[in-house]
Amino acid sequence: MSDDANWMYKILPEAEVNLMNEKGDKMESMMSNGVSLVLAASNQSALEMCRTFRDAMMGNNDAWKSLAIFVGGIVNTLERHLREEDIEPYDD
Repeated sequence: MSDDANWMYKILPEAEVNLMNEKGDKMESMMSNGVSLVLAASNQSALEMCRTFRDAMMGNNDAWKSLAIFVGGIVNTLERHLREEDIEPYDD
């Protein structure tokens, strides 16, 4: 390793640096072999979602239906990504 790559070993115990490197490698692998979802919403849309969630938690069936539709859209996106990766999402 070059001196640039060894600087952490000079200030931290070797076991800690190795653990940090392993966690970093694992995170990098997960990021490159997965999907990232980004939710963007106006303040008004965020308020509506929060209020819909509250109403659903209070037993409002229409609010539950709205949440199910919202979550269904997310799940559809995940399914599409998995199938593009040749992974069947419902195979156990």
